Amino acid sequence: MNLTQRQAVGISSFLIGSIILGSGAFAYTRSRQARLRAEAQSALYAAEKVVTGEFQALATKKFPNSKDGMLHASFVPCDVTVEYSQSIEKLRAITKDFPRSVQAHEALLRIANLYFDHKQYEKAAPIFAEAAHIAPSAFEKAADYAAEGTSYENCAQYTQAIDAFTRSLHMGEGSVRADVMMALARVYSAAKDNNTARSMYDNIVAEFPDSDEAKMANLRRSMLPPELHNP
Repeated sequence: MNLTQRQAVGISSFLIGSIILGSGAFAYTRSRQARLRAEAQSALYAAEKVVTGEFQALATKKFPNSKDGMLHASFVPCDVTVEYSQSIEKLRAITKDFPRSVQAHEALLRIANLYFDHKQYEKAAPIFAEAAHIAPSAFEKAADYAAEGTSYENCAQYTQAIDAFTRSLHMGEGSVRADVMMALARVYSAAKDNNTARSMYDNIVAEFPDSDEAKMANLRRSMLPPELHNP
C-alpha cells in the first residue's frame, strides 16, 4: 500500500469515526431531551394534583353545605397566594427546573389563570406576560399577550391593557386579529378615547366585512358619543 492509499484509508477511517461519534452524540441528545420532557410532564401532572387538592379544600371552606360548591368555587374571589400556596410553589418549580419548556409555559398559564379565575386580575397580568416570553409559537404568544390585556382591562388599567393588546396584534396572527382589534377598540372606548375606538371599529369592518366581528363593530361604533373634531 503506497502513501496515497494509506492516506485515503486514514481519511476514510477518520470520517467514519466522526460519523459514528456524531450519531452517538445526536442519539444522546435526543435521549436526554426525551427524558427531560418526561420529567417535566411528570412534574406538571404532580402539580395539577396539588392544584386539585387545594381547589377542593377551597370549595369545602367557602361552600361547606352546597352540593355545587366546587362549581361556585371555580370563580369565587380569594387570595390565591394563600389558598393555592403549595400549587404555586410546585408550578413555579417547573419553570425553574425546566426553563423555556412547553411544561414551563403551561405552568405559568396555570398560575395566571388561577389569579384570573379568582378575580385577582392585577396579579394575573404580569404572569401572562411572563408566559408570552417563553410561548412555543407565535399564536400562543399572541394569545398570552391578549390574556394579559384582558387582565389589565378587568382592573381598569387601560394604558397597560392597550399596550398588551397592541403587542398581541403585532404578532401578526390572523386567527386572533379580529378579536384583539375588538378588544383594543373596547379599551380605547373605556379610556374615553372614542375617536381612536371609532377608527379601530372602522378598521375591523374594512378588514373583516360580512363577519360577526364586523356586525358587532358597527353596533358598538353606533353606541359611541358623537365624533369630536379639533377646531
